[in-house]
Amino acid sequence: MAKIESMIGFVTEWKYGSDEPNPKWAMKVSEPHSKKDGVKWVKVGSTNYTIKAAYGVDIDFSKFGKNDRVEVKGTQVSESWESGDKRGKNLVIKATSVELLTRGERESRQVGTFDRTPDGWVEVDSELPF
Repeated sequence: MAKIESMIGFVTEWKYGSDEPNPKWAMKVSEPHSKKDGVKWVKVGSTNYTIKAAYGVDIDFSKFGKNDRVEVKGTQVSESWESGDKRGKNLVIKATSVELLTRGERESRQVGTFDRTPDGWVEVDSELPF
């Protein structure tokens, strides 16, 4: 279990390949990971979470839509699941708050490259030893 002070990501499809809206009790969020390749930023992957309200917290997840950029605070846990003979774990954030940052910033999470440094990112010296 880990305390999440601030995780910023994009609301994704509730069910893969569907336009079904988020239920009131949960939503899916993708946290993209990018690196600088020459002069462009390249998406190298993402971490996907299920966001649920923490015990005693009232959040209506149906008001958030696909590609909305959100900030989530809460506690990260894992939940086991079973489907037939398959088993696995999902990363879940039990949210104490979810704040809408921007509505539907689709181009910010496209696979590919960016011509500019995304807002809020800081250049890092590539000569650092780590």
